[in-house]
Amino acid sequence: MSFPRYERYKDSGVEWLGEVPEHWEICSLRHCLEDVFNGLTCDQIDPTESSVPVTRIETISTGLINRDKVGFIRSEEARENRKLLAGDILFSNINSLPMVGNCALFEGGEELYAGMNLLVLRSSHKINSKWLYCLIRSDLFRSEVEANAKPAINQASISQASLKNISIPRSTDSEQVAIATFLNKETAKIDALIEEQRRLIELLKEKRQAVISHAVDKGLHPKTQRKSWKLKHLIKSIEQGWSPQCDNTTAEDGEWAVLKVGSVNYGIFNPKENKALPPDIEPIPSLGITKDDVLISRANTRELVGSAAVAEHDYPRHLLCDKIYRLKVRSNLCLAQYIGKFLGTPAVRSFIEATATGASQSMVNIGQDVIRELPISLPALSEQRAIIGYLKTQEEVFANLTGEATRAVALLQERRSALISAAVSGKIDVRNYIPKEAA
Repeated sequence: MSFPRYERYKDSGVEWLGEVPEHWEICSLRHCLEDVFNGLTCDQIDPTESSVPVTRIETISTGLINRDKVGFIRSEEARENRKLLAGDILFSNINSLPMVGNCALFEGGEELYAGMNLLVLRSSHKINSKWLYCLIRSDLFRSEVEANAKPAINQASISQASLKNISIPRSTDSEQVAIATFLNKETAKIDALIEEQRRLIELLKEKRQAVISHAVDKGLHPKTQRKSWKLKHLIKSIEQGWSPQCDNTTAEDGEWAVLKVGSVNYGIFNPKENKALPPDIEPIPSLGITKDDVLISRANTRELVGSAAVAEHDYPRHLLCDKIYRLKVRSNLCLAQYIGKFLGTPAVRSFIEATATGASQSMVNIGQDVIRELPISLPALSEQRAIIGYLKTQEEVFANLTGEATRAVALLQERRSALISAAVSGKIDVRNYIPKEAA
């Protein structure tokens, strides 16, 4: 769908805006705001009958207000002037650089108080808050926020003064309503298409896992003979690596590296998940990764602990870390790839998650005996090879379908961002917009 442009434009005098409709004003953000304030800095507590909810950075991490990600404070510490009003915009002014400027619109409903690390932008009574929200969340405005943000270690921030001084295009009152209505309708359509593609991706994940589980548990032929083992009888060794003091820099090609636990997440070995070994620390070559090493996450979140991946090549300068187990399999009895697929089946994953120990969900552990004592029903080597060959073909099909859906999501998100920027900057004229279903 294409949209008309305005008849006449003028130079805005603002580099990031370019031309704007001739009758629009250019002003600083401060002229559209009644108030800007930080939230409450009270200690957060577990929810009780007398506690009240407050916002946190996580509350708006997806660009929407997520009630499951709020914090709580004592009701007596809440201040009425920090209670959110419908139309307030929550703005992340201290965050990682890509997330500075993230925002969400509070549309009312259940009470919510402003917490720390988020600014509240309250529009003046002459400004349509939904229009202002559309403007602030546009890529054009976000790029200006990023340009004005001051970087620091692992985060960046923008001051209230810098934020309020950003120049913006101000349309007429009636146009603000028209733009907000247009973007609400059109982005909702795009969001629905994005959600369809995301559901497809999830269905493909489920189908892929079902195919893998059936092939590993049942085989390709119903009458295939199997032998029951404990995993300890199929491996020559199990070991964990080391934990030298490294910074968070990824190793360059040819440099010594220590793997991160994330290198085995989700069943695929990713050697780029590593930390460069400092030059003053002597490497341990025996910990280098070799082809057909089965790598298992020893310490991780409960969701990811026990994740297993198989090294498809030698990585002699990528060293095993202490959060990963390495299994060397007996190649006369089993294939490393088959063991890797077995460890990723739902039954094994559920067992490992249930037996993991740790006081915190953010980090749990599994002992070597949990791995050693796993029961496995194993077909002959020839059948294992056939199963792995079959799964490789099937996974290529799923990868292609998932890739298409992922690309569709990316294109739709680009379309959504471009539409918002075009509307709030006056590159398109939506004053006569009529929703398709209402046309």
